[in-house]
Amino acid sequence: MLRLLPWLSFTTLGTSMLNGQIKESVTIQVTAASNTLSPQHVGIASIGKLHIRPDDLIQDDAASTGTLTYTIDQLDLDAEGGNNDQVRISFKITTDSGNIQTSLSNKSGWLSPKGTALSSVGQFIRMEFASLHIDLNGKPDSGEGSFTAFSAVQLGKWEERDDNAKLNFKRIVWSEGNDYETFSIRPSNYWVLRYDNKASGQWRPLSWNFSLDVKTKGTVHNTPNTHPTLAAQEPAKHKNPGSLISIGGISIILD
Repeated sequence: MLRLLPWLSFTTLGTSMLNGQIKESVTIQVTAASNTLSPQHVGIASIGKLHIRPDDLIQDDAASTGTLTYTIDQLDLDAEGGNNDQVRISFKITTDSGNIQTSLSNKSGWLSPKGTALSSVGQFIRMEFASLHIDLNGKPDSGEGSFTAFSAVQLGKWEERDDNAKLNFKRIVWSEGNDYETFSIRPSNYWVLRYDNKASGQWRPLSWNFSLDVKTKGTVHNTPNTHPTLAAQEPAKHKNPGSLISIGGISIILD
């Protein structure tokens, strides 16, 4: 006969779950990002898919200031709903004067003031971080994250050895045999390219590298709490009367 000890409570057998959250910071590296709708030229994100929506593109010869917004989607940042999360990161583009020039929306997506290249003293083009929005499961601004920094800028079509410019106020020069060159910069929330004193080619910012950190929110589910039955307590062995055994948190005396 089984007899429960009267001073002990009885726990219902079954499954229990403890829901909680783990937050970890994940860095997304974006390489060779540009101002284009072309999948071949827009750039690559280390996770997810990078693209620009038509309304988020810098339009050619439209204004001297504009906002360029990238979308990184096909992400699963919260372990819910599959790859339905996205990041939208915006940058402000400014020039010294005149409208921003760029290529057609399906081309390489370079940026420049007053024409196809920086070509005279005083000209510059600047890109600066503006905002970051993280949407989880279709809910706007429900995630967390931060912009890390720009790390490099690629310039296009340098032609002669004495071509030069200033990138983030540091003078840079063309390397022989390299029409397109990527220059590393100290981590910063902006880059600015200025005409220095010589430009034989059509050099201008062609693409840029940056990174951002996002928080992942994972829902933690405990493994099912399935309590053992009496048969699981060494059924082949004899238990003497008066023995005290425990089954799933219940203490039982055998009579």
